[in-house]
Amino acid sequence: MSKYFPPGLCAHCLNHFENLTSDHVLPESWYPKGIPVEFEKWQMPSCIDCNKKYSIIEEDLLTRIGLLLDNDKLESKGIRDKVIRSMKPNVGKSTKDKACRERKRKKFLSELFPIKENMLQSVIPGFGIEPNYQLSELQAIPVYQETITKITEKLVKGMTYIFNNAFINDEYLIDFDFFEKETEEYFEKLLSFDSKEYNCGPALYIKRRVAIDDDVSSLYKIILWGRLKLIGWVTRKEDETV
Repeated sequence: MSKYFPPGLCAHCLNHFENLTSDHVLPESWYPKGIPVEFEKWQMPSCIDCNKKYSIIEEDLLTRIGLLLDNDKLESKGIRDKVIRSMKPNVGKSTKDKACRERKRKKFLSELFPIKENMLQSVIPGFGIEPNYQLSELQAIPVYQETITKITEKLVKGMTYIFNNAFINDEYLIDFDFFEKETEEYFEKLLSFDSKEYNCGPALYIKRRVAIDDDVSSLYKIILWGRLKLIGWVTRKEDETV
């Protein structure tokens, strides 16, 4: 159920609005099957325009990554089926809906390309070639850095609102990197002190360490669907360390 927010600031653009909408920190469409109806989903205040903007970004990323998720795993159960269904015109409820699904299907297919050996270093960690597949059999689809940046920003802003009842203003910088084997030990060491762990259902795991002298500056380990692993950080613009 969507939460009511009184007049106030949008967590994204920080402008004041008399009428705010509820924006789910983890998009509702990203939750796997089996989430209880009474499960409390994290929500943050958003203006209508920002909510719409992020909805487009969220749908785009889900489409690009969802087909690669394990359909039977707890963290991503049913996600792949959901993405496939969203591109099936025959299940559309109206002529407009069917046309929308067909456009989405054609757009997705038009962006596929054969993957080559020299491209493997650009593959998102955790989404490499699965066993029993040959490189020549596979195709890839681009996932844009700007998209991951926006999603990281939204998750971090949402968690700052949920945990601290605070907004991240222009004095701060939000950035991210992929959680890779080469840097795993370094970041795990940083997160081993005074950090807290959170789950927003099985699809989202968070490990968060907050700076001693600033409730907003923080370091995050973010795992989506048990597969997409990110490191996010919030720092003051005049200070590049957490």
